[in-house]
Order: sequence, then structure tokens, then C-alpha cells
Amino acid sequence: MRLLGHILLWIGFFAGSFVMLQNLEDPANRWDTIDWRYYGGAFLIGAIGVVLLRVTAKQAGGQAHEIDRDMDELDDSLEKLIAGVSRLNAERESILVFDVHKQIDDSLAIEFGRFADARKSMIQRFDLQTYAAIMTEFANAERGVNRAWSASADGYVDEVWLSLERAERRLLRAREIFDHHLTQAGAAADEAAFR
Repeated sequence: MRLLGHILLWIGFFAGSFVMLQNLEDPANRWDTIDWRYYGGAFLIGAIGVVLLRVTAKQAGGQAHEIDRDMDELDDSLEKLIAGVSRLNAERESILVFDVHKQIDDSLAIEFGRFADARKSMIQRFDLQTYAAIMTEFANAERGVNRAWSASADGYVDEVWLSLERAERRLLRAREIFDHHLTQAGAAADEAAFR
């Protein structure tokens, strides 16, 4: 749509210039040498291009705002997931194995969903490769938490804690990649704004 706006703007500009130069100017009656029908049509085409450019600029601004909001959501979810899994691991001596799955439901399930809902904005902010690296760690962490949930429901103590330890390591790695690329994206945006 933006490309079409640029094309129409330039077609209108060049067509208008062509119409203006098509006939030699008559010093006695300058305005009669312009074919106003064609000039008006060229102007209309250029104006449509400008309108399309303005509409798409507003959409891009709104999309950038949505990406910023999603990035904040991802950051917050990762922080809460790491804190929740770390807390479970730290309190392993005082938590009954059959209570772990309930605590996972209460403190982690919503955060996994929030992260998954906002994940696509990472593609636009970072790139596909970074998105894949973060999502690989995130998916492995989620699998670990799901495995801990199942082991808790079945009463397998060792499996609960092994799975939660793995999940914590994976979440920390996802956080590390996320923070590194977020810092790089911020530095690139600052550099572009400075130019």
C-alpha cells in the first residue's frame, strides 16, 4: 500500500510536469497554454498517492506502538516466569510434591500464555533467527514446566525438580538472548534517530 502511494505520487508529479511543458508558453496569455483537464487528473493522482502515504504512515505508527507494548509484555512475562520457577526451586524442601502442579497452575500458566500471545512482535523488533532462538529456549522451558506438572500429579519427586531446574536454565537463557537483542535494537534505534 505504501509502495502504491509512492508510485501514484510520482506518476502525478511527472504527469503534471509533462502537461505543463507540452505547449510553449504564450507571454500574452500564459494560462491558456495549459490543458487543465490533464493537469487536474495528474494532480488528483498525486493527491491520492499523498493520502495513501499518510494513511500507511499512521498505520505504521500504530503498529510500532503495538510492538512496543508487546515487547513490554514479553519482558514482564519472562521476568515473572523466571521468578516463579526460581521460587519453586528454592522452596523445594517445603513444598509437597503433590502441590507443585497447583502452584504451577496458579503462578505460571497465565504468564506462559501472555508470552506466547505477544511473541510475534519479536520478529519485527529483532529478526526471524533471534525469534527462533528465544522461542526454542522458551518452548523447552514450557515443556519442562509441563513435565514437572505431570510428575507432580503422579508423585515423582525427582522428576519434578529435575524438570523445574531445566526449565529455569532455559528461561534464563531465553532472557539472556532477549535482553541482548533488545539492547542492540535500542542502540540501533538511537543511532538512527541521531542521524
